[in-house]
Amino acid sequence: MMIADRGLEANPLLYKSYLLKTNLAIVIGYLSADTTIGLIHYKKVGDPFTITHHLVSIYAFAYVLTLDVMPYFANFRLLAELSTPFVNMRWFLDTLKFSKTSTPFVINGLVMTLLFFFVRIVAMPIYWYKVYVVAIQPMWVHMGHFRFVLISVCSVLDIINIYWFSKMLRGCIKILQTIFLKKQQQYREHNSNTNIITQKNSSTFTTIQNKQSSSYLTNNNNLTFDTFHSLFPTSSNDEFSTDKRQ
Repeated sequence: MMIADRGLEANPLLYKSYLLKTNLAIVIGYLSADTTIGLIHYKKVGDPFTITHHLVSIYAFAYVLTLDVMPYFANFRLLAELSTPFVNMRWFLDTLKFSKTSTPFVINGLVMTLLFFFVRIVAMPIYWYKVYVVAIQPMWVHMGHFRFVLISVCSVLDIINIYWFSKMLRGCIKILQTIFLKKQQQYREHNSNTNIITQKNSSTFTTIQNKQSSSYLTNNNNLTFDTFHSLFPTSSNDEFSTDKRQ
């Protein structure tokens, strides 16, 4: 939006941008609907941090929408919503009973965490530096209580975002550890099965060798016996015994 409307960066404290107003109207409608659903079905999908995040955002964005104050900072904060589709997708996957170690769940979780980190955590020092730059300008003192709205609301939002990111990071580490342990167990089972097959093959080969050796000895003994009989036939022995008696 800053590319499409250069006036936002040139006039960060007071500026009317119809493009920004349109975006803010959509965001306020979404936040209002999500807050209403969260309150009605609080036991199932309600979360105090989410409701607080939505309410303070609606409060701040309403000022920008109606009075055109702090437009640059409102637009900067909208960048944080780039991670929202993946947050919602995680809820859908969980509702549809996808395993937390399934490929869609893991890929969505990693993308969600990385995007959340860049648009909400990395953006924090950049955002507050811009606040500092504007705060030392003469126009700042004429903004009245809107200065405190800006600082207080954004401080609350940043604390919530840090809390959410810590939960996402712990969840990612836990899932990756589970996947690693599962792969390690599968690798061990594969090696164990391979060793069992190798031992069975070795045992079978030994049995075959023993049978072959036994067969060879039997054949060799039969050959020796046959050779002996060929050298000393039975009829010759009978004749020798008859002559001796005579």
